[in-house]
Amino acid sequence: MGAPRFHGLSPLIMVSDVDRSVTFYTDVLGFEKVIRNDDHNYAMLRREGAWLALIQNTSDEARKVTSENTAAQIWVSEIDALWEEIEPLIKDMPDIRAKAPHDRDYGVREIHLTDPDGFLMFLTQDPTLKTD
Repeated sequence: MGAPRFHGLSPLIMVSDVDRSVTFYTDVLGFEKVIRNDDHNYAMLRREGAWLALIQNTSDEARKVTSENTAAQIWVSEIDALWEEIEPLIKDMPDIRAKAPHDRDYGVREIHLTDPDGFLMFLTQDPTLKTD
């Protein structure tokens, strides 16, 4: 038996409608659905090494507290190409807020994006990756 290893981390995001959120994350951000459990209103999504878990919560107050006090940072490569993919998909989605790729004074380049329930994601260019 080997030593235990950590090999991933997944935010658990409270959503008002799991199916709507799965559609957003798969159609806009290119995640694939790995698990969908209707009994628990739960889904797990993956894109390459990034994982997200979605769980339905019918409490508007609980979702509001979560979306106002937590966020996820998702490390990506080719952030400008990612923006070119997602920007046309979100332009007619009034519930989605986004800020195009921009450089931060602490040395990274990011897109700010909310999901349909207002959960904020920082899609961040991995500064250790070399890009052309």
